[in-house]
Amino acid sequence: IMSDPAWKWCERVNPKDRLKVKYNYCKQIISGGISHFKHHIAGTHSD
Repeated sequence: IMSDPAWKWCERVNPKDRLKVKYNYCKQIISGGISHFKHHIAGTHSD
Protein backbone atom coordinates (compact mmCIF):
# COMPACT_ATOMS: atom_id res chain seq x y z
CA ILE A 1 0.00 0.00 0.00
CA MET A 2 1.45 3.33 -1.06
CA SER A 3 -0.37 5.60 1.39
CA ASP A 4 2.70 7.57 2.48
CA PRO A 5 2.57 11.16 1.16
CA ALA A 6 6.23 10.92 0.11
CA TRP A 7 5.19 8.73 -2.85
CA LYS A 8 4.16 11.85 -4.79
CA TRP A 9 7.89 12.66 -5.13
CA CYS A 10 9.11 9.19 -6.09
CA GLU A 11 8.14 5.97 -7.82
CA ARG A 12 9.12 2.34 -7.59
CA VAL A 13 11.82 1.24 -10.00
CA ASN A 14 10.27 -2.22 -10.25
CA PRO A 15 6.66 -2.74 -9.09
CA LYS A 16 7.65 -6.00 -7.39
CA ASP A 17 10.65 -4.51 -5.53
CA ARG A 18 9.44 -2.17 -2.80
CA LEU A 19 12.97 -1.32 -1.64
CA LYS A 20 14.14 0.61 -4.72
CA VAL A 21 12.58 3.96 -5.45
CA LYS A 22 13.50 6.66 -7.96
CA TYR A 23 13.34 10.32 -7.00
CA ASN A 24 11.27 12.10 -9.65
CA TYR A 25 13.38 15.28 -9.62
CA CYS A 26 17.00 14.11 -9.69
CA LYS A 27 16.23 10.61 -11.07
CA GLN A 28 18.47 9.07 -8.40
CA ILE A 29 17.60 5.51 -7.40
CA ILE A 30 17.44 5.03 -3.64
CA SER A 31 17.76 1.55 -2.12
CA GLY A 32 16.08 0.93 1.21
CA GLY A 33 12.51 1.94 0.55
CA ILE A 34 10.47 5.00 1.37
CA SER A 35 12.21 5.59 4.73
CA HIS A 36 15.62 5.96 3.09
CA PHE A 37 14.05 8.13 0.40
CA LYS A 38 12.71 10.48 3.07
CA HIS A 39 16.19 10.74 4.59
CA HIS A 40 17.51 11.58 1.10
CA ILE A 41 15.10 14.48 0.60
CA ALA A 42 15.63 15.69 4.18
CA GLY A 43 19.41 15.55 3.85
CA THR A 44 19.75 13.28 6.87
CA HIS A 45 20.73 9.66 7.24
CA SER A 46 20.00 6.86 9.67
CA ASP A 47 22.07 3.94 10.88
